[in-house]
Amino acid sequence: MLRTLLILFMGLTMTQLALASPQLWQQAHQGHFIGVDGMRLNYATLTQANARGAVVIASGRSEGYLKYHGLAKALLEQELDVYIWDHRGQGLSERLTRNPDMGHVERFDDYVADMTTFIDTKVLPRKPKKLYLVGHSMGGAIGSLYLQHYPDTFDAAVFSAPMYGIQLPGPRWALEPVLAMMARWNRLFGEPGYIPGGTDYEPKPFERNLLTQDADAYQDFLDLYQQIPELQLGDPTNHWMLESFNAMDRIRSQAQRITTPTLVMQAGNDAIVDNQVMESVVNASTNTSLLRLPNARHELLIETPTIRRRVLSALTDWLQRF
Repeated sequence: MLRTLLILFMGLTMTQLALASPQLWQQAHQGHFIGVDGMRLNYATLTQANARGAVVIASGRSEGYLKYHGLAKALLEQELDVYIWDHRGQGLSERLTRNPDMGHVERFDDYVADMTTFIDTKVLPRKPKKLYLVGHSMGGAIGSLYLQHYPDTFDAAVFSAPMYGIQLPGPRWALEPVLAMMARWNRLFGEPGYIPGGTDYEPKPFERNLLTQDADAYQDFLDLYQQIPELQLGDPTNHWMLESFNAMDRIRSQAQRITTPTLVMQAGNDAIVDNQVMESVVNASTNTSLLRLPNARHELLIETPTIRRRVLSALTDWLQRF
């Protein structure tokens, strides 16, 4: 109960914030805005005098903005302001289920509507000279849907391992009816349910992780979620998965509507998203390039130092072109 109340009312102390990143997030403006259905969504901004532009960061599933201190620091060093929010149901934002560990959303488009509100109310009023979008995984899917509807907002975009398809334990045609049946059954009891085998937050040992090959970076990630348990999130619900299928179908079928200059970075050893689907979206998009990182895992931004340097260099070089 205490953890739920902390999530709902954001009781972060300065000690917790210092543990997260003493040199960065204490300098940020942190607040909240109201999203779809009155949900409280937390955000942070890092601005500087004479910035040459601004970057909006759309994070991945189960993440919060406190995890993005490395990317935020790199962008600030490039004289770019940073705007980042926590999606509904995760990070420091309000959760949607009685069990706060459930990764849930009622409508995937709510993520996009929240993003639109954030940009319209917190970013555009600052009138940045240039405006860029960076999205990781689920954030890449949300960002792509946004670009399909609002092609003129951003000067350029970069997506890291975007969620255009998900690697599944079996064929989708067999799994989807089962998930739909379970989601309907869950509704009868008034609470969403986990996907088959899903659990509350369980930190995996480095040897079993599918995200990064960098043991130190992975430990930093685990430490952050241990120090600030409000960030913890378990597996997705059946309904979340169904909504994600629908969203990814729309991204693929309307890929030609992504006209913003976009760089997609692909992790060659990704065990989370489907690289084949990713390539089909890139090929169908109007103004999109693909960068393959053959030996990388899904979390490109916390991969080994060699991969991470290449990722950050490609990201900043792309943004400087536009």
